[in-house]
Amino acid sequence: MKIHRNYSNCLITLGTALIVTTGDHELVAQITNQGATEVTQIQGSARFASANNVWQPLQVGDSLTAGAVVQTTADSLVDLRLEGQDSNPADKEGKCHHEKKDLYAALRLHENTFLALDKLASGSDGNIPVTDTQLDLRTGVLFAIFKPLSVQSKFEVKVPNGVVGVRQGGGHLMITAEGDVAILGGTAVAVYATDQGGQITVIVPDGQMFDQGTGTLTPLPKEVRKEMEREARQLLTKILSPRVTIKNNTADKRLLVNRTASYSIVVKNTGKVPLTGVVVTDTAAAETVIVEAVGGSVNGGIATWNLAEISAGDSRMLTVKISSREPGSFCNTANVTSSQGVAASSHACTKWTGPTGVLLEVVDDPDPIQVGETTTFTLRVANQDSTRTIKQVAVAALFSGQTIPVNASAGGIVSGDSVSWPVVPALAPKQSFTCTITAKGVQAGESLLNVTVTTSDRQNSAAETESTTVY
Repeated sequence: MKIHRNYSNCLITLGTALIVTTGDHELVAQITNQGATEVTQIQGSARFASANNVWQPLQVGDSLTAGAVVQTTADSLVDLRLEGQDSNPADKEGKCHHEKKDLYAALRLHENTFLALDKLASGSDGNIPVTDTQLDLRTGVLFAIFKPLSVQSKFEVKVPNGVVGVRQGGGHLMITAEGDVAILGGTAVAVYATDQGGQITVIVPDGQMFDQGTGTLTPLPKEVRKEMEREARQLLTKILSPRVTIKNNTADKRLLVNRTASYSIVVKNTGKVPLTGVVVTDTAAAETVIVEAVGGSVNGGIATWNLAEISAGDSRMLTVKISSREPGSFCNTANVTSSQGVAASSHACTKWTGPTGVLLEVVDDPDPIQVGETTTFTLRVANQDSTRTIKQVAVAALFSGQTIPVNASAGGIVSGDSVSWPVVPALAPKQSFTCTITAKGVQAGESLLNVTVTTSDRQNSAAETESTTVY
């Protein structure tokens, strides 16, 4: 019998026919969670669009929800993993345990494949996990591996001329957009539209393939079986491969010297298998000292935690405290390794500043002056420290209304009633520099000149005010 390529005439009956052939069990109402699928591997390039119909490049780690569509290009493939709610039994008091996510299927989109994620949902019927996965394969080839499904669960793939569903068992499924089906493990049920507006149902048992072009059901050729087994191993290896992340954060972005910064290190097992032999280290900068590694050990500038095992999806939070006697911006780096060979690192930084000994002197001569006369202000900035160099020294001056600046030495820039100078990169211990301002009296009264000095090593600026009498 010829299989018609347009299934619009049998859309109403396809769903019912497939439910009947999969064991006379309708999907129960406990499907309450809208699931998602995560991109685990991309070879070549691919793109996706969500409900807003805006195409975007697909990247590893992207989470796609129901309604999204994925498209691969020539010589490319995309691997996805699907998770549902695991069994969630109640305890003796009737309280439910914490919900877990259980991997129940994985997908591989071959080149030039267009797949719509029509429905991704999960829930439970008592202790039994229930999933409802409905996909739409419009072009290309889809390969899937899946765990045994409960009788209430549904795994369906629409193709342009029908729909294919998994009836029982777990295994490997290969489907083309032309409606060809191959299965290893479990049983597939395919429903196709006919030229006469009717439909035919084909049961594809374990180890068989159905060629919709010829309408024949045959045992899987040896080469096809090997290819499906190879793809399944690739998918599982990628999805079940160990993964870990580490994040090093601190709220103490800026402190005075000799103060202690606290860092929070979070290690998370983002894979699907336990991590064993987990070791976390935090290496402090040479200018700093580790004060405490909560729950760990300290050897010089390195803190170490031996965490043994971290279950899939679990995380550990660690705390290290570090101090510095020297001003500057210093970073510490957290690293994690495991027996599985995965590793990650993250760093966090704190800027320590010190109350440096900055001396600021301001003298005017002559004083007093008459309106229209000028006076010279001499500004002297000195580093009183005997060991530390002061860095990024910036001087600024602001006049009140009775006098206005006319010019300034040492490259000073006059702008209205203010004067600023280029930043001095460094001022060595016991060294100083001097600059001058010439100002003119414009109004009788007491004139005030406010001078400030800021450095990269101080939280607060040094300030000095000089009074001049204008008459």
